[in-house]
Amino acid sequence: MKENKNWKKQIALFLISQNLSMFGSSVVGFSIVWYITVTTESGFWITLSTLATLIPQVLVSLWAGVFADRYNKKTIIMLADGFTALATLLAFVAFHYGFANLSFLIFIACLRSVGGGFQAPAVNALGSTVSTRWRIMCCCCFLRQPAALFWVCLGCSGLF
Repeated sequence: MKENKNWKKQIALFLISQNLSMFGSSVVGFSIVWYITVTTESGFWITLSTLATLIPQVLVSLWAGVFADRYNKKTIIMLADGFTALATLLAFVAFHYGFANLSFLIFIACLRSVGGGFQAPAVNALGSTVSTRWRIMCCCCFLRQPAALFWVCLGCSGLF
């Protein structure tokens, strides 16, 4: 196996970009659930939005790992992140023009979840390939720790 001399720079850029992307996606996902919570104050809609955010990602990620192993991981990450951003842009445009429908917002949450279902396995697979074989654990650790911190911070930000 050939050692890459720029592995520290590659890992730093990869971790920064993925953590920024993950933070942005987490903020938007949390905002969708929070908007539905404030708007409806209904347990049914909150449950539906939470399920729409989680279930598609869980179902897609079961098979997306196979795609990540067989095809170009960087391409999968970029397409999935772009798909998620496009779904978010669609929601923004709809809200801008006064189309604030809860069913549409649930649909957007499902689309974003599908994108996350493809992105997460590809990111996990790529994280171990950009580092040297001696730094794999460190790289994967720095990729996962911010995710836990983001969710804690997002939950706390809802208090303000």
